[in-house]
Amino acid sequence: MFGKCKRAGFTLIEILAVLVILGLLAAIVPPLLRQARPAAEREKFITRLNAMMKFVWNNAIATGKIHRVNFDFKKKRVQAFIGGPKQQNPVPVRRTYFDPFFEIPKQLEVKNFYIEGKDEMTRYGPGKTSEETWFFVFPQGLSQEVVINMIDTKDKVNGRRNRPVGLVLNPFSVQFEEYNVFKKP
Repeated sequence: MFGKCKRAGFTLIEILAVLVILGLLAAIVPPLLRQARPAAEREKFITRLNAMMKFVWNNAIATGKIHRVNFDFKKKRVQAFIGGPKQQNPVPVRRTYFDPFFEIPKQLEVKNFYIEGKDEMTRYGPGKTSEETWFFVFPQGLSQEVVINMIDTKDKVNGRRNRPVGLVLNPFSVQFEEYNVFKKP
């Protein structure tokens, strides 16, 4: 009975061990979170773009009308419209539970925007880039063939060059697939 003692609290060694572990975590975790941020912004954009594409696809089938997905490079914005190629003033898709437009992150610079094999970024000639372009989603559940090549200026490959990103739209599922290289149509 004399050898047993009930103690309350922690010893100094236990407290120091916990502080060392917390210090190591504080030194390691923040740099890892900062490195993941550029990729997270790009992934968020692609996720929103695919959500918009699924909404536009469903809406085109449900309404029986051609829908247009507009990329405005000057305003850095993507927006959905109802209206086909011959319609002069397409109507923006009404806001429901889904926001039919969103911003393109400033870190993403579009280099090529192929629609049906033609680069819309260079349609005005060498050295001149398009301010906006669009492609169509049809009521039959199909879209035009689209390939978007861009660079992510915040995400560096091997710490030096900007990360290339290729997005290829599947015309049947109307969803973009991401690649870490530029793609050709």
